[in-house]
Amino acid sequence: MRGATVAVVGGSIAGCAFASAAVRAGAEGVVVLERTRGRLADRGLGLCVHDDRAAELAAAGALPEGIPAHRLERRRWVVRDPREAGGRLIWEQPFPFHSYHWGLLWRGLRAATPDSVVYRQGETVEAVTGDGGGAGIRFAGGAVERYDLAVGADGYRSVVREALCPGARPHYAGYVCWRGNFDAGRLAGLGGAADPHPGAVTTVCFAGGSCVITDRALTERLAASAARRGAGVQLRTEEFAEWLAGRGRAHRFEVSRIPFAALDGWGFAPGSGNLEHRSGRFFTVEGLSVETTAGPVASWRQPIIRQHEVGVLGILVKEFDGVPHFLMQAKMEPGNPNLLQLSPTVQATRSNYTRVHGGTAVRYLEHFMGPRRGRILSDVLQSEHGSWFYRKSNRNMIVETDEDVPPHEDFCWLTLGQLYELLGRDNTVNMDARTVLSALPPLAAGPREREEEGPALLSDAEVQGWLTAHRAEPEWRIDRVPLDGLPGWYRTDEEIARHDGRFFRVVAVSVRAASREVGSWSQPLLEPGGLGVTAFVVRDVGGVRHVLVQAKMEGGLPGVVELAPTVQCVPENHPAGRWPFLLDDVLSADPARILYSAVHAEEGGRFRNAESRYLVVEADERLPRELPPQYAWLTVGQLSDLVRQGGRVNVQARTLLACLASLA
Repeated sequence: MRGATVAVVGGSIAGCAFASAAVRAGAEGVVVLERTRGRLADRGLGLCVHDDRAAELAAAGALPEGIPAHRLERRRWVVRDPREAGGRLIWEQPFPFHSYHWGLLWRGLRAATPDSVVYRQGETVEAVTGDGGGAGIRFAGGAVERYDLAVGADGYRSVVREALCPGARPHYAGYVCWRGNFDAGRLAGLGGAADPHPGAVTTVCFAGGSCVITDRALTERLAASAARRGAGVQLRTEEFAEWLAGRGRAHRFEVSRIPFAALDGWGFAPGSGNLEHRSGRFFTVEGLSVETTAGPVASWRQPIIRQHEVGVLGILVKEFDGVPHFLMQAKMEPGNPNLLQLSPTVQATRSNYTRVHGGTAVRYLEHFMGPRRGRILSDVLQSEHGSWFYRKSNRNMIVETDEDVPPHEDFCWLTLGQLYELLGRDNTVNMDARTVLSALPPLAAGPREREEEGPALLSDAEVQGWLTAHRAEPEWRIDRVPLDGLPGWYRTDEEIARHDGRFFRVVAVSVRAASREVGSWSQPLLEPGGLGVTAFVVRDVGGVRHVLVQAKMEGGLPGVVELAPTVQCVPENHPAGRWPFLLDDVLSADPARILYSAVHAEEGGRFRNAESRYLVVEADERLPRELPPQYAWLTVGQLSDLVRQGGRVNVQARTLLACLASLA
């Protein structure tokens, strides 16, 4: 075949695989002729390849690395039995197979096709002729092209087969096979686990035929979505910046500082001086007094935001071509440095979705509130910034739907891989989206990652005991106090701030936002001073990634102490020589040790220009062998498990966990 010209009729799985094989064999002019235009239609799950054959194909270069597959280990044969809900097992056999989703396999093979291959779509081949000296390809319209070799990969109505075996026609084999995908979440009400036999394919035998059942695990479907970078069903990642900018141009956004007296509906309460809304809803700014034996500072007083409502942060997930996509919103928040960032499908306080402000309804809320309309992938209460919020929690939800959900013009469907790409960009994915994404399970090691993860420096029980000790042993007294008269703080017509200028100040803003439920409003915002530094120091132990976390006390946290990043501070707030543990190491790290770095804004609905540089830094030999008692090494799997329990990992660490996942 060396030097030959080859026409491959059909650009599906076989066509792409043969085109690559022809190039490996030395063909110099390979053309794939595919009759369809655009993306090929999806064909579901269940292309099975024996483990040995998969290894041979991979060794020969015919099966590219990285194509997600469901690993099967055994096949179960069952018959109906009224005494057993799952059927009576009559036989079990080894079944060492890779099961591929058609769309993922085709896309993997298509992406691996050498650049020298010309892939032509919209080419209908009507006939193929051969005369011993080559092959003629006749197209619709009458044009003919000559090649040294024509290969048929054009299905059961193949024109190439017709050239070789004129008159050959398929005949009915005497049975019918139905194949399709079914949402495993619908099995939840049948009294048993949706996947009681992971790693198995089950064949149910009955009079007249059989039914084969297998489950495509959630982690594998999410891994497929994470692997899909560069493009999704709606837009390419490279087009995202222009799409977001277009949403900004489509609406009028304006935020300006105003004096407190110009706030509409807000005022300082007589007696306490607390800054509150006349409706009694939304939130208040009041004082907090903290006394503790934990940490280097024994007591302090500060303003804090008290928002007792539990909000909803929800991301809707739907499969397109077998790949889960996430419905994300271009949302304006008055405190964002660039105003418009990518947020969850729903990001709303109770006051928002009950329409206390008299505005429009929250889009897509019906998928997260009221009667269940989908499969819940994650639903957990999480804290928010414990230094600035008093016992604030939000409900973090991920819900999968199979309904038709057309995206509003301010929303777009993105794969998990695209979201991970965007997490690498400054001020693009907002805090609420990052915390929801952090609840996804680890994907790198597959569905049984936690069992096979490898040695952890601390057992799960030791981690739980260590965290509980840091919650139970220190003494603290945390009280809400009047905003007026806080030691070290002053109030003017335009700000509440510290005399030394450190930490943060409270200001007032006027907002216009045509895309929000209410077109204009005014409100207080908390504005920190300086760029924060938030970092995970990581290292591998026995081939398993470990993260150095601290048990950090923050006066506003519901549980007072949660797991926090290795470093979490604003350097300007700390005098020279008294920097937090490892801050200097992180700031002076060799670029080769920095695995991740991006600037992200914090909650833009309550904080103004609150930014931190988020970093993942590999540990080096300078790391002390003896750690302070409030620090511990946890595996990524252990930290992820604690996130899904809720109330144990703070919002900054959850952001970093999502960023860490984006590196896989």
